[in-house]
Parts: sequence; structure tokens; C-alpha cells
Amino acid sequence: MSSGTVKRRVNYCSVPNHRLVKRRRPEPNSVETLRYEFSDFKKEINAQREKEWWIELPTLEAHGYKWDVTVYPNSNEMNFALYLEDEGVIVKFKPICQLYLGSNLFEERKLQPDTIAERDPIVIGSFDRQVLYCFNDFTLEVDIEFLGLQKHVWFPEKTPRDETLAKLFKCKETSDVTFLVEGHMFDLHKNILFLKCKKLYEIANESGGDAHAIPIQSIKKGAFENMIEYIYTQKIHSVSLVEAKEILVAADLFECIDLKLYMESVITFYDLELENAAELLIFANSYSCALLWEAAVKLYILDAESVEKSEAWSRVRESNQVLAELLNDVRPKKRGAENNDDENTIEMMSVADLRNELQEADLALDGSRSVLVKRLETHRKETQDRNDQQEESGGTDGNDNDDEQDDTTNS
Repeated sequence: MSSGTVKRRVNYCSVPNHRLVKRRRPEPNSVETLRYEFSDFKKEINAQREKEWWIELPTLEAHGYKWDVTVYPNSNEMNFALYLEDEGVIVKFKPICQLYLGSNLFEERKLQPDTIAERDPIVIGSFDRQVLYCFNDFTLEVDIEFLGLQKHVWFPEKTPRDETLAKLFKCKETSDVTFLVEGHMFDLHKNILFLKCKKLYEIANESGGDAHAIPIQSIKKGAFENMIEYIYTQKIHSVSLVEAKEILVAADLFECIDLKLYMESVITFYDLELENAAELLIFANSYSCALLWEAAVKLYILDAESVEKSEAWSRVRESNQVLAELLNDVRPKKRGAENNDDENTIEMMSVADLRNELQEADLALDGSRSVLVKRLETHRKETQDRNDQQEESGGTDGNDNDDEQDDTTNS
């Protein structure tokens, strides 16, 4: 723990209640603490174990990221595992797990600096089961010293899961349209497709209410099934790179943009590496995946020799469009003469920053980088024009009032 630079912030949780704090920029070498207070632990454990064999504690936030602690009971010990809930980041950190009985520190576990990602939990402490049962009331604190980010990829904001919608998934009794994909029937609901996947809704309407299943060609059953499950439940299972690409293609084909953006981030974060950067450059270019393209270009800049050794590089050279865009992005970008502020110069913004600003304006996030830049430029210009009109209107009203006051005075 670095002396002089450590700031300690406690995020408090009295199980089962909890509190979340707003996302902020993490400070290197700062320490924030997740605190869980247990009352009647044995009763709580037994009640939870009737549902699952593990016990998930409420989510808390530290360093601007969401963290979960899960208890895994076994015959002799209680194992406490730390999970990072945020997707798209690998956090470098140093955890310390402390068990307090009343105000007294009973046991402390100091771990070495490590990294943690959304799908990679870390066991932070194992405590004697009978000791916890004996004391029953205790406090668990997890000090998290933030050491930096090893990787950070933009992910779209998750739409809250609608439990009513989820219950309709695979509900044949209430469905009003059926699709046929590679011999498999999918019973769906037009009103849900209207809200979540307009292209499929249009296909359903064009069928004219035909009682027969509507065949869907040129798409694999697994990709279609994953897309439908996401539409209803906001859930995606762990998939291979090949499967992730197939799901993205399906989402692009049927204009399920939320899923397309999500799968693009998944591929960028979990799958992109030097060995497949050339292949994913071609893929990103074909499906207007600006985030994936940008990340693949960065890998090329980092180690062009390794990227050019891959089998897919020959296809990059054969594509004039891909090669031209790659060469354009590899060249250092020049700052505009009229505006030297990189944060406000749209051409200098990353795809993540472009999408964040577009998202705040409730504008579309899909498209190539040039499309995103044009969309944001148009938005900023329209916003500035509206502000100018309001100022002019306000100024005119103010002048009219002044003239009226002058007339009154003269009379």
C-alpha cells in the first residue's frame, strides 16, 4: 500500500441490504473497502442453501466498478470469492480480506497483486465454518487497492432484464408466429419482435398470417437461437469466436442492433489477438464494426510483422477497400487547426468516446467510424444552431422589453 497516496473509502453493506455509488474515474493506489455485516449468519446460510448451494452477497461498487462476493460452503470451510461484474475491463488490484468479530480483527488474508475480469473470480478468503457459525454475527471487509487497468473495452449499457418478457421465451401457448431455421421451430411473439427486432417483425407481417412456419435461410440454428434468447432474456451464453461472429452476423442481418454491439464488444475483449487481427479486420470492415476495427488496427500498429504473418493477411492485401482504410488509420491523425482540444475534436475521438456521446444524445451507435463521426458532427451542429436561435430569441425579447420601458419613461 503506497504511503501518502492511499485514499480509503468504505462502501457499506448490511446483508441483505446494499448500496451502490456512482461510477467515477479510479485513482491509482487508492483503497476502497467492501464491507458486509452479517447477523444470524447460520440462519441466513441455511435459508439461502434451500435455493442454491452458493450464496451471492449484494453487489457493491468500488473504484467505479461493481463487485460481488459469493460464499461457497463446504464441509469444513466457507470460501469467499470476489467477482468483478463489469464487462470489458481487466483490473489490476491488490485485495486484503479481513474478518471482524465485533470491533476486533479476528483473521486477515493478504493476497498478492493480481488481475481480475468479469468471468474470472478470485478466492479471497477461506474461514472455518464452525467459527463463523459459533460467532454468528460478524463483519467481512475486502480492501481493494486499485493498481490500474490492464485492458478496457467499451460495452453498451445493458438493458434491464424484463422478467415478464423472459417468461414468454419458448412459450408456445401465447406465440403468434413461427420461424423455421435448419429444421428447428421457433415460436415467437410479434409484439415483442416489433419492439426488439423490427426486421423479423416485418418478415412475420409479410407472411400474411400464414399458419405455416416461416423459413429463414442462410443463418445457422445456433446463432438464431442465441439471438432470440437475447431478445427475450438479455442473456448470452459463453461462445467461441466462430459462434460469436455468427451471432453478430445474425443480429446485423435482422437489425437487432443491441445484440450486434454487444457481440462486437465481446469479440474485441475476449477474442481479438495478434494471430487473428487480420481476419477480424476483414470481418469488422464487412459488418461496420467500428470498435473491433479500431482495436484490430491498434494491434497492427503494435506489431505489424506478427499480423502480416497470419493466413488471413493475404485477404487483406487482396481487398483494396480494407487495405486503403487500414493505411489511412495507421497514419498519425493531424489535429485540426481551428480546435486544438483533442477531447472536443471529433476526428481525434475514440470509437468508445464517439458512442458514449451519441448514447447520451439517444442517437444510433451502429455504423463505421466515418458514419459515427458524421452523426456526431450533425448532432453537435444541430445543437449549436438551436442554442444560437434560443440566444437570438432571448436577446430580441430583452431588447423589446427595454424599448417598451424607454417609451414608458418618455411618456
